Amino acid sequence: MARLADIQAARLAGALLTGDAVKGDAVKVDAPFTLISRRKVRFWIGASATLAAIILISWKVESHDSQSSGLSLGALSPIQEKDMKFTQAMSVAVAAGSICSGVTAQSTAVQWTTASGGNGHWYELMQLVGPSQSAEVHFELANSIGGYTATIGSSAENQFCLAYLLTIGGNRYPIIGVRKQADTNQGAWVTGEAWSFTRWHSGEGSNSWERYATLNSFWNGDWQDTDLTPHPESLVEYSADCNSDGIVDYGQILSGQLIDANSNGIPDICEIDPCPGDINLNSVVDAVDLAMVLTSWGTSGSEYPRADVNQDGVVNGPDLGALLSGWGACP
Repeated sequence: MARLADIQAARLAGALLTGDAVKGDAVKVDAPFTLISRRKVRFWIGASATLAAIILISWKVESHDSQSSGLSLGALSPIQEKDMKFTQAMSVAVAAGSICSGVTAQSTAVQWTTASGGNGHWYELMQLVGPSQSAEVHFELANSIGGYTATIGSSAENQFCLAYLLTIGGNRYPIIGVRKQADTNQGAWVTGEAWSFTRWHSGEGSNSWERYATLNSFWNGDWQDTDLTPHPESLVEYSADCNSDGIVDYGQILSGQLIDANSNGIPDICEIDPCPGDINLNSVVDAVDLAMVLTSWGTSGSEYPRADVNQDGVVNGPDLGALLSGWGACP
């Protein structure tokens, strides 16, 4: 079973808590910690705004609990302060890891094949182990693993999704990609597609204060209104074809035809570093990055892995040239 790796969550927490800037899907988060020594090796990771927010909230809770218990950081030695903050950082990393590692990505995925009249897309029940999450968090998590919360455009597609849920068993009610406008009964799919098909259960679909929907296996695939109450599962759809070969990438990842080493649902051949000269990942190529390249000159870049910009095993002239060519703010 491939999952969002615990190590990615730990690295995300580590980058946040040691003061490194992290590039998220939509935000750039600066860490609240300043006393932990910065690690020499900077981790190159992608992190969703949702997970970053969860980690920051967890830190605030930890910090509040410490203060309310009467602990005074001012009364501790610098070493004790670092030890305490490192312990808190680890607890946040573990919390983030428990959320990430509970997201299943490839265990039961099925394809609605074109041969059977389908669209060639893959579908997967994403289940969270531990705390349930709101619909918006499910939307973010689906995006973070290369898919999106399912957009059901026909009766045939709805029936396929129902049949899939029935094979898993139990009463399933995963969130689908419905987002209704507040105080109306109008809306669209989370991908921006207009509704061309709906299947509301009798009495459902008219509750304007409930902005989301679930597909219920115990209602024969009918949809039910839902609000922000946390849910444990959602239905993820995969349709991306980044290399334009006519085959959905997700199936090629599952078969091993395309490699996805970081388990983000995007084939490695389709991931391009938009700012290769940004060695310290602060969204700008500047003198700090230049210093890191010069410090690593002639090595493999073990101290600063990104200093080997072209990843040829040695930090040298081509890496310096690549850095200088991207000087300034990252695109």
